Amino acid sequence: MPGQSPSGRLAIPAEMMVRILVLKQLFNLPDEQMVFRLLHPVRYKPPDRTTV
Repeated sequence: MPGQSPSGRLAIPAEMMVRILVLKQLFNLPDEQMVFRLLHPVRYKPPDRTTV
């Protein structure tokens, strides 16, 4: 099956891996922090009346 390794794990496309590595270098993040940021993306929350 394309996109999957023999061990059964889904392969990360090369372009995505390069983008991750570039962002990691730009923001000088350790591996653990990069994984956290990939798994927990910041979501935009529109302001409400409690933020004013």
